[in-house]
Amino acid sequence: KLSKIFRDIKPDMINAHYSYSMWLLALLAIKMSKIESSFSVVCHGDDILIPPKPYILNKINKYILNQAD
Repeated sequence: KLSKIFRDIKPDMINAHYSYSMWLLALLAIKMSKIESSFSVVCHGDDILIPPKPYILNKINKYILNQAD
C-alpha cells in the first residue's frame, strides 16, 4: 500500500522516524515504487545507541543509515 501511495503522490522528500523499524518499511516502499525521492531518517537514541537484537537487525540498521541522504 505504501509503495502505491508513493507512486501516486511522487513526494520530493520522505522522512521517517526510527531507523530500523519505520525507515525500513519506507525504504522498501521506495524501492518497490521505483520513485526518485530524497529520504532522511530521524534517530531517537535507542535505534543507534543500543544495538538491536538479533545481530542481523544491527546490519540492517547500518545499511538503512547509509542509504539516507
